Amino acid sequence: MLFFSTDGIPFLVVGTIVGGIFAALAFALSAVSIPLILDRDVGALAAMATSVSAVLTNWRVMIGWAALIALFGAAGLVSFYIGLGITLPLIGYATWHAYRDLVVQVPAGGSQR
Repeated sequence: MLFFSTDGIPFLVVGTIVGGIFAALAFALSAVSIPLILDRDVGALAAMATSVSAVLTNWRVMIGWAALIALFGAAGLVSFYIGLGITLPLIGYATWHAYRDLVVQVPAGGSQR
């Protein structure tokens, strides 16, 4: 009934927009925050602020990255979850390198200027 009636269209449109906003927010908050927390001794709020800043600064590239994550995740799900064993480590590895390229690295024992 939802897909085949005109009453369901506003529900689908609003649900898609709200879901997209939540997905974009989750991506912006976690794009580089998880690798940052693993790499340095920073708090969650500082890591999330750094992640949002990196996403806003490089928004064109990050939209492409989010689309690739969605595509690889969907491919993993379509293959009856077997493909997730391949796609999730690839996404994690690429996320680590994206973090290393986006966030300024502080030399060991030194301070950032």
